[in-house]
Amino acid sequence: MADEPHDLATHPARLPLTNPRREAYAQNRGLFQMTRHDAWVAAGYRDTHTARKNAYKTEKLNPALRSRIEYHQLVQARNASRNQFLTQREILSSLQDNADEAARKGQYAASNQALKMLGSEMHGMFREKVEIHDHGRSLDDLSVAGLLDEISRIAAELGIEVDIRELFGLVASSTGTDGDTEHPEGCTGTFLRPVA
Repeated sequence: MADEPHDLATHPARLPLTNPRREAYAQNRGLFQMTRHDAWVAAGYRDTHTARKNAYKTEKLNPALRSRIEYHQLVQARNASRNQFLTQREILSSLQDNADEAARKGQYAASNQALKMLGSEMHGMFREKVEIHDHGRSLDDLSVAGLLDEISRIAAELGIEVDIRELFGLVASSTGTDGDTEHPEGCTGTFLRPVA
């Protein structure tokens, strides 16, 4: 295929193995993500008390087999990403069709709702409001470290994963002297200083 990623087109294990059972085993492991034992039995090997050990030993000692499994894993990952893209494209296309059809029928509320969903999916527009709870705390009474912790908590409530201290380039240091920086006399607690 012309649109295949370069690593699949030139992968050393792109050709099937000559042993059909080993090829079936590699496909079961890579494409269908089976366990060694399940892939071994599905490939036609006997399900004995040593099947798991035989599968492990064969895979471990056969670099061509391991490479073929890796190739099938890459193919499976590429197919999964293509399927996700097609699914998303189909959903967006369907939303656009719904908006157009509703507008043709004069159902503008339904058309606007479909357009809102389309905008939300494509551009993150029209986000719903999120209520932030302050748990009865006053921000005026918090230290800088406390404020940063509160900002982190609020960000987490909003679904934003960010390390606030890293974002501002700050690192915590303990009470007292931290190398050549002295804290104001009589101050206790955690202090923040810029990362060097």
